[in-house]
Amino acid sequence: MPNWALKEENMDRIEAHELLIKEMNELVGRAQGRQAGLDDAPIAIELSGASGVLYTLELQTHPLSGEKFAISGKIHDNNTFQFSLLEERLEFEIGAEKDSPSD
Repeated sequence: MPNWALKEENMDRIEAHELLIKEMNELVGRAQGRQAGLDDAPIAIELSGASGVLYTLELQTHPLSGEKFAISGKIHDNNTFQFSLLEERLEFEIGAEKDSPSD
């Protein structure tokens, strides 16, 4: 059995949320430089937090109307003993300032 499957501690939800928001804002920044719409294919990313925990992020853009989009993001720590998932949504418009993620 892999070591990560034996973890009993909870993921660091603050660290995980900060990583998720950072990646979502970076995706918005990349989108702001584009003239055309965004690809709505899901993006999966693995990142290590400062705590050493390996997180999996899943990001997906969704067209709303015109140049308005939403990004949905999820992050988890691959812990099969006690699965924990954080989700966030961010709406933005290409050519406009970034909005803050919803709480």
